[in-house]
Amino acid sequence: LKILGDGAVELYFDNGKKLETLTDGINVTGTLKVNGSAFTGGKILQVINAATSSQATNTDNSFQDSGLEATITPSSTSSKILIIATMQWQLFRESTEVGGDFKLLRGSTTVSTMTSCVHQEAGTTGQGRVISESNYTINRLDSPSTTSAITYKVQFKVDRTGNNAFLRVNHDAASVMTLLEVSA
Repeated sequence: LKILGDGAVELYFDNGKKLETLTDGINVTGTLKVNGSAFTGGKILQVINAATSSQATNTDNSFQDSGLEATITPSSTSSKILIIATMQWQLFRESTEVGGDFKLLRGSTTVSTMTSCVHQEAGTTGQGRVISESNYTINRLDSPSTTSAITYKVQFKVDRTGNNAFLRVNHDAASVMTLLEVSA
């Protein structure tokens, strides 16, 4: 161990410098290990981006595909996939309240369901029509445990079907999905 002037420190093993302090942090020479294993986690290994501007409308209380999907092939079974999907939406109803739900899937497996994540309410019947437009972003970290190609997609539905209610996606701008493979 060498303690140098101005606060610098150097740590040696068998006459080889392994760690030193710097003005902006530390420098490690060799392999940094955590619990005996090399520390390699948290690196972005690949990025996949997809977008769709094909409008889809749902007047039903059942999930349907939004048209937004992306496919990624993880390089390791221990990799995680960070999914960021931003849905452009328009919600309509002629009276009373209405809401919409989104669902994120990996293949046919539900990763997450966002219930009533878009909502509007203007009062009782006879209040007149209301249209809301905005975007909604889904952020999820998934552990697919595979090296096979996997497809993520977003589905959507309106939660009330009365009063001519509908939820429309990709109506005025593209919805976008980004998949990031993160090493474990």
